[in-house]
Amino acid sequence: MKYVKLFEQFVKESFTNEGLGYPKLLREAFIGPFVFNDRMSDEKLKDMYDAALDGYANYSRGFEHPKSKYKQAYQEIEKILKKRGVRVN
Repeated sequence: MKYVKLFEQFVKESFTNEGLGYPKLLREAFIGPFVFNDRMSDEKLKDMYDAALDGYANYSRGFEHPKSKYKQAYQEIEKILKKRGVRVN
């Protein structure tokens, strides 16, 4: 029981935002060969967006991940970039 309480205390302290009681949310995605999150820089996300779009456009048999994963990755990255006001072509 002692360890359960310690764990609960650790979780509570680890996932609160400056003592306000709001959980820290980090949306991280593992889609196909891409791993990205909301806190990445615009440049890194833009590079991943270009790579995912390129992978989708130039997909051929034998790729490790299905074509749909490339499409899903570039669409999710595009959503994040658009929320930040970054233009994507």
